[in-house]
Amino acid sequence: MGETIAVLAFSGPKRAGKSELARMISEKLNIERGRVADVEFSDPIIEATNSAATEARELVEDPRAYEKFRNYMVKHATQLVGEDEKSAPSAEAMHTHERRADQDCPECDMKNWYDETRAGTELSRENKAEHRAPLVWLGVALRDTHGPRVWGEEVGRRVERAMEAGSKLVTVGGVRSPEDVAAIGEHSNLFVVKVIRGEDADRDATNQRRHQIKPDCVVHNKGTLEDLEIIAGLMADDLVGGGLKPEYGV
Repeated sequence: MGETIAVLAFSGPKRAGKSELARMISEKLNIERGRVADVEFSDPIIEATNSAATEARELVEDPRAYEKFRNYMVKHATQLVGEDEKSAPSAEAMHTHERRADQDCPECDMKNWYDETRAGTELSRENKAEHRAPLVWLGVALRDTHGPRVWGEEVGRRVERAMEAGSKLVTVGGVRSPEDVAAIGEHSNLFVVKVIRGEDADRDATNQRRHQIKPDCVVHNKGTLEDLEIIAGLMADDLVGGGLKPEYGV
């Protein structure tokens, strides 16, 4: 690929094989580890959540502790993304946020997470699948207070910094809306890759926006690492040639 930098933004349901595919593509391209940047869409939300949790643990016996924690979440998030600080959306607004009747309530789940974080639980890439409440709540809250592109623009800045540092390949995991794609795409030569494996059962409001994304290519992952590695090799060859096919599968 020479000095050309490709940015691959991966979208798809949990456990579809997005991270494995990204890793395999970088290996097939034979790019040294230090020249590959791995950006997760959840990274800024995880960082803001943990910063807010640290501050909230000091609220011993405060009757307004949960209300303050909600505002801490938005405060740390806005500081991280460089936006003006605003109050968190009201609990009523989050209770009634548009979602299907069978979806869990972001505000109710957030109250459960607050109890866990006061007990010392921290959010990470490794445990985020088991602790989705703060990801959904803060993702929705900051979009409500600062617009639909707020998280995408932060990820775009991280992509830009990775490119300036000399990364030959930048992978972005967890893109969940067309606005996210637009924000990241303003910074780079972007290929949106949708990975499908079985039925997409994600039900929350954040993931519903993902279905409106128009990918550059769709990868059909049938579940075996051997098949996924073949697909990764084909995609790497096509990237060297300057593009990707509309679909890949074995």
